[in-house]
Amino acid sequence: MPSSRPWSPEDVLDIPTAIARLDLPPAEGRRWLHAHHLALRIAGHERVIWGDVTAALRPPEAPDRPWSGDDLLTITETLDRLRMNHSAARAWLHKQDLIHRVGHARRVIWRDVLRAARGDDERTHPSELRPRIRRPLPLSNRI
Repeated sequence: MPSSRPWSPEDVLDIPTAIARLDLPPAEGRRWLHAHHLALRIAGHERVIWGDVTAALRPPEAPDRPWSGDDLLTITETLDRLRMNHSAARAWLHKQDLIHRVGHARRVIWRDVLRAARGDDERTHPSELRPRIRRPLPLSNRI
């Protein structure tokens, strides 16, 4: 199912999709991804993070992108971004302790998902993020 959303460094892709984006023959693409240690195991599925792939292709001086409100996702948004079986992905999120309570809602910090997929231990506390506002505040509540 193709997406109309532009490619993002935070896309989590299966191996064939990543190879197709790289426009490589399947065997060569799979060898290259494994040689650069880009193929990750997430909930029993082999995936790559597109930003890791593009980082392997460019010089290392490129800076990280700054935090944004888009880093705080609902569980459903996270499951959609992982592009795998939702029940396996949800179990993996729970096992990795990536679901946080923010106010009355349960949210996932996308960067922590990427870090857990890469095997990094550093986590972000939800209070470090500004929440995403989907609708404008009424004039009486504006400062």
